[in-house]
Amino acid sequence: MVTRPAEASVPTEDTAERPTQKKGATMKITVDEDKCCAAGSCVLAAPDVFDQREEDGIVVLLDAEPAEDQHAAVRDAAAVCPAAAIALSDV
Repeated sequence: MVTRPAEASVPTEDTAERPTQKKGATMKITVDEDKCCAAGSCVLAAPDVFDQREEDGIVVLLDAEPAEDQHAAVRDAAAVCPAAAIALSDV
């Protein structure tokens, strides 16, 4: 049995963490895994949006339509991609 101190609170429906809401212009990301050279530049620029496969380092897209606060980082990631494997469009 786990006991909590009296001052600890359990998140309720009203206080539970909610995902970042997406508002404003929507960005759509596509990646071309065949072009990806596994440099990892995208992950360094936008780690909340891109990751890499463990076995070969190829890009993994975590969020194809990121929140507006991620757009600048995603644009940077696309710009620094040495293989031009990231395509951006407005939806």
